[in-house]
Order: sequence, then structure tokens, then C-alpha cells
Amino acid sequence: MHSINIAHGRKLTISHCSTSDERASADSAPRWHVIAILRLNDPDPDKIGIKVLPRTTDKIIQYYHRVLAAPQVASIDLYLHSAPFFNRYPVSAAMRYHPASLSEVTPHLADARRLTVEGSTITYAKY
Repeated sequence: MHSINIAHGRKLTISHCSTSDERASADSAPRWHVIAILRLNDPDPDKIGIKVLPRTTDKIIQYYHRVLAAPQVASIDLYLHSAPFFNRYPVSAAMRYHPASLSEVTPHLADARRLTVEGSTITYAKY
């Protein structure tokens, strides 16, 4: 396609618009996520922040330490899980979070593996 564009002065590209059925099946597929649950300094204990992080150690640790230093964040819990519920959140290491409620998210973390950050190391939490 690149050679056609150059030879003939075109700007051909390939694109695809997903149907609602394709989006629904993709959203229900299990995918492994690293999930950060941010407990906020808020009078309402049900208000939390949620973030789906890239699955790279350096990005997870960087996000953990930088966001934990923010005054509005009381604590961060990290989880590893494949629940389709978390497919709706974009994967990003940006220093942001999505507002959510603890009562909405907790049922989807039932079988999740808890992760802990110790310095520059991520380990499974001991039960």
C-alpha cells in the first residue's frame, strides 16, 4: 500500500469499524489486568479511584509511588485479575484514575491476586 501511495500520489489506508456484536464479544473476553484501587481521602468511604495499568514492572512501580504521594490518595491496593469487568477501562500509566464506587468494584475482585510493592519489586501478597 505504501508503494501505491508513493507511485500514484494516493493516501490509501486500512480501517475497520467494529460492530456492536464485535465490541460486546471483545468486552467479555478474559484478559489479564493489573488493577490499582485508590482509597481516597474522602468522607465517603465508598468513593474510590480505579486504574488499569500496563503489565510492566517499571510502569506499575512508577505509578504506585507517584500517585501514593498525592495528597488526595490515602492508599493504593494492586491486584492481578482477568475479570472482563475491567476491560472497560483503558490501560494507561498516566497519573490519573477513574472515579468508581467500592461496592461496584469489590465483587469483581473476589478471585484477584493481591500484589504488593516493596521498593522496586512487585510480589504476590502473602495470605
